[in-house]
Amino acid sequence: MNSAKRACLAYIVGSLVTKNNPASLFDHSRARQLTFSGNVASHRVDVQEASQQCHLSGNGDGTKFELLDHGNGKALNLLVSGKYFRGYDQDTDSHFSGTVNLDAVSIYDFHRPRWYEYSLKTEGGNEH
Repeated sequence: MNSAKRACLAYIVGSLVTKNNPASLFDHSRARQLTFSGNVASHRVDVQEASQQCHLSGNGDGTKFELLDHGNGKALNLLVSGKYFRGYDQDTDSHFSGTVNLDAVSIYDFHRPRWYEYSLKTEGGNEH
């Protein structure tokens, strides 16, 4: 999974688990603050990163989501269970998993076998 899609995924799962749409997200691997537009709700996701490097949208049932990557037309499947999540990226034919702990989102990407860390930020720049 590319870095833009991974950050978009981190924003989505962070929003779903915390039940809040953060103002932004800090990507520790790229040392970049990213902002997103759109909405994350228990049955519908439509999120775009501000520089338009990633746009994911789709429907779900509160725990299972099928998201469309508008950049390549491929699906991304996501299952959220409490603070844990896992899924499959059709574009890279690989799985991912992770956790959300307060304002921290950790994603293990099996395509590039390593952990990636993100921090959610609320309005005013405070961590969530």
